[in-house]
Amino acid sequence: MSCRRTIDDFLMRYFEGGLTLSERIRFNLHLAMCIHCRRYLDSYRKTMALEKAAGASDDDSQPPPDMPEQLVKAILAARAADET
Repeated sequence: MSCRRTIDDFLMRYFEGGLTLSERIRFNLHLAMCIHCRRYLDSYRKTMALEKAAGASDDDSQPPPDMPEQLVKAILAARAADET
């Protein structure tokens, strides 16, 4: 399995818990042999944690006052699309 295929085919489903048993085994075998993918996976995990921490606040109801209204609308539309 190539690194490119590992990243493209498995990473998002890995984090979403969507891999079959066979896919998880193949993914874990690749990770066991590939330091580059292990480092990338670690970096990806840290990025996700930072993103989650950055989005966590006491008041998510109001955007910052200097945020362009068009950006707020685009974010809300993207969230709505994700919920469907």
